[in-house]
Amino acid sequence: MEEGAVATDIASKDVTEWTGNKSSKCKMPLSNSARSRDWRKRKKEETKQMMCELAQSKDEIKKLKGDFELFYQRFNSLRQENDELKKSHKEREKHVENLQQLLINSNNSQAENEHLTIRIADPENAMKDRNEKLLKENARLKQENGMLINYVLFLKNNDR
Repeated sequence: MEEGAVATDIASKDVTEWTGNKSSKCKMPLSNSARSRDWRKRKKEETKQMMCELAQSKDEIKKLKGDFELFYQRFNSLRQENDELKKSHKEREKHVENLQQLLINSNNSQAENEHLTIRIADPENAMKDRNEKLLKENARLKQENGMLINYVLFLKNNDR
């Protein structure tokens, strides 16, 4: 009897107690229906996992698409702004060229005016008075000329 009790006691003990290795547990072979249930359960879990990953991928794609659309809108607005700046730059260049031409023309006409007034004014006193006036006018024009040159340089520097 005692031997029978030991045998049932040994049979009831888990294999892990004897080996210390859980992987060596004795398992009963599964029936076909149990195997197919396990297989369906595993496939269902795998499908669930894949659907979650797919949903995450779709969300990431939507986010990336939104980011791309924002980038594209910003790119187009910057391109349009760049085109407008190019137009204004060309207009400023034309304006600067016109100012330079006006400056050249004003200097030429001033020199012609001085030459004509000297030829007309013969008397010496009139010449001295005219010379003083012309010197004052010349100083004033030089100052204006310097201001115009500074303005032209300012416009050129701002265009860059």
